[in-house]
Amino acid sequence: MNQSSGTSNIHPDNHPDVRANFHLDPQSLRAAVLGAVDVLETHLSQIENTPVKPHIEPGTVAAKFAEHAPDQPSDIATLLNIFQNNLLPAVTLWQHPRFFAYYPAATSIPAIVSELLIASLGSVGLQWSANPAATELECVIMDWLLDLLHAPKESSFRHKVLAGFFLTRSLHVRPESFLRSQSRPHRRHETTQDSRAKTCRR
Repeated sequence: MNQSSGTSNIHPDNHPDVRANFHLDPQSLRAAVLGAVDVLETHLSQIENTPVKPHIEPGTVAAKFAEHAPDQPSDIATLLNIFQNNLLPAVTLWQHPRFFAYYPAATSIPAIVSELLIASLGSVGLQWSANPAATELECVIMDWLLDLLHAPKESSFRHKVLAGFFLTRSLHVRPESFLRSQSRPHRRHETTQDSRAKTCRR
């Protein structure tokens, strides 16, 4: 650290190891992904014989980890071993065939593979130029969804006319419902007044 300016002297060109940590080597990626798949294959093949909810006390998982952050990174094999032996036994199995709590959360092979592909790209679709493929695919899928909901055909990205929006969380739905409930009586009152005025003019 540069004491006078408060800026770091570390630069990827001067420290090849730092730069290498962010390089996606295809062979290393393949080995890591196959290792993760092996762990998941073992887990899913045994899931029906595993308790839905782990029989542990609060603090059991945290006690298996060091009090302070490690000074050195761990290789993928070590991390997978930690995941398999320390974390999986302490997971409430939402994908278990006898899991009926909360709400349905079934995943699928396409969903898992798509998460892998998305993570490998590491792209943020802030706007079209940031990721044309993601932006346009999102528009296509949203148009498909509007079609399934029998929305007006002119309300679509393809027609460049948007007549609404989707709310995906109850956290967003509640305030929206409240605002709409407050505004609807006023609109209804205005409509009634307009009708009466038209009747009087006739």
